[in-house]
Amino acid sequence: MVRNELSPDDLRAWMKDNLPRYMVARYIEVRDDFPKTPSERIQKFLLQDLPLNRGGVVDFGDRG
Repeated sequence: MVRNELSPDDLRAWMKDNLPRYMVARYIEVRDDFPKTPSERIQKFLLQDLPLNRGGVVDFGDRG
């Protein structure tokens, strides 16, 4: 469980300072939970099918 809230801007700034450029995310979405299987594994394929232009997704492509 997350104890402190972290904004997408703060997370992106940390990524730029600590990760190689190719690993810095362009899109960030803060979620309360993930779709999971009965054995509690995240169903990543369901996340891939969601459009990126929905509310809650921050696109850093035009911010550099």
